[in-house]
Amino acid sequence: MVTTYMFQRIRTLQSEGKSNRAIARELGLDKKTVAKYLKCNAPPRYTKRQAPTKEDPFAAFAAAARGHLALALTGPELYLLLLEQGYQGSERTVERQLGAIRASKPKERFFEQVYGPGEQRRKRLARRPRCGRFRQPATARWSAILSQNAVASAL
Repeated sequence: MVTTYMFQRIRTLQSEGKSNRAIARELGLDKKTVAKYLKCNAPPRYTKRQAPTKEDPFAAFAAAARGHLALALTGPELYLLLLEQGYQGSERTVERQLGAIRASKPKERFFEQVYGPGEQRRKRLARRPRCGRFRQPATARWSAILSQNAVASAL
């Protein structure tokens, strides 16, 4: 791809009297590319290609696929079911679309509680080490403070 800067550089080098081959060697282009842009009067313009898009073969079967989601089918299983209904697309398309359908569903936010109220907290405290960067439980701190107060009052 030749940029506008490169186009101007080709023109400048040609006006300095260099040959197409020398310009091509200096800029790292083919000599035919240099000749082509020396014939043009305007720098190259690049536009996005307007290619027609393919029709999605899954679109006609999307409702059937959503109906089969209640059965918790995998991509290959759903692909086989859709083949029986006349689907002509690929298995990969079915898996990709199935992933998009599943991602659009809201996720369930319910978590089953394994422990009773307060049990989990007690178990977490029991596992925590009592040294290093972890703080002592409040009861141990208070007992240390009370014993210091008792020693101070005895003096």
